Amino acid sequence: MKKNRPQHGLLVTGTNTNVGKTYITALIAQQLIAQKIRTGIYKPVCTGAEIDQTGTPRWNDIQQLAKAMGQENDLILQKKICPQHFLQAAAPPVAAHSEKKKVDNKLLTDGLALWGNDIEIMLVEGVGGLLCPLTETTTIADFAKEIDYPLLIVAAVELGMMNHTLLTVEVAQKRQLAVAGIIFNVISSDVTDEMIETNRHEIALRTKVPILSIVQQNQSVQQNQS
Repeated sequence: MKKNRPQHGLLVTGTNTNVGKTYITALIAQQLIAQKIRTGIYKPVCTGAEIDQTGTPRWNDIQQLAKAMGQENDLILQKKICPQHFLQAAAPPVAAHSEKKKVDNKLLTDGLALWGNDIEIMLVEGVGGLLCPLTETTTIADFAKEIDYPLLIVAAVELGMMNHTLLTVEVAQKRQLAVAGIIFNVISSDVTDEMIETNRHEIALRTKVPILSIVQQNQSVQQNQS
């Protein structure tokens, strides 16, 4: 349950991997912290490390999230943000299996308790999309149901995004997961205004889920005025 866990939060999920979940989570955290809102960031598990010149594995997502809190190199904070990580860039149970390990199912939710209940807003970044395997028997959708935070869906503006976004919303609704809204993340310079507007219109029409903002990755946020 939610004992000793931040009561209010969002689970940032995506329509796919590499759609910008970490970037959006970090961006929101920076804005909340700038407003003096006590903010926590949690990623239950991270996969895909880069090995630096000293042979030390580094997980860029974790470092980016720690940087959003102003403490990029704080190893204690990094462990608090993400208590489980594996080297291979793959779904967590696959990456864990490559190291002859298993994802600690209990730690996935217990890790939130490390933040205590004095956090005003907890930002939880998922892994991949809602049906990405999280353990050998569960998915991100199961984790979302357990922690009971509304979803913020990050959708990369690209060919096929309409299908990916509608599928994600449909899964959320079938699992009775609340969806706070959708953020469009423009990750390519090839994206046109017409492409953005067409997808915004069609997705809003077909899902009734608010499209909260359009983000130019590594640039700024444009609030949706419609």
